[in-house]
Amino acid sequence: MTVARTYKAEGRRIAKFVRGLFVVVAMLLYGYAFPHLERGWLVAILAVGWIAAEAAAWWWVQRRRASASSRGRAM
Repeated sequence: MTVARTYKAEGRRIAKFVRGLFVVVAMLLYGYAFPHLERGWLVAILAVGWIAAEAAAWWWVQRRRASASSRGRAM
C-alpha cells in the first residue's frame, strides 16, 4: 500500500474505506438480517453510506490540515 501524498488523497482513501464498509453492512442487513425489506431500503442505506463517507473524508482532511498548520506555527 502506498502512502498518500496530499491530505485530499488521504480523504479520498478514508471515503472509499467508509463507503466499502457501508456497502458490506447494507448487503448483510438486506440479505441476512432483513431479507423481506423492499429494495428502496437498500438504496437508502447505500445513499446514507455515501453521504457519511464524504462527510468523514471532509472531516479527516480538515482535522489534518488544522493539525499541520498548528505544528508549523509552533516551530
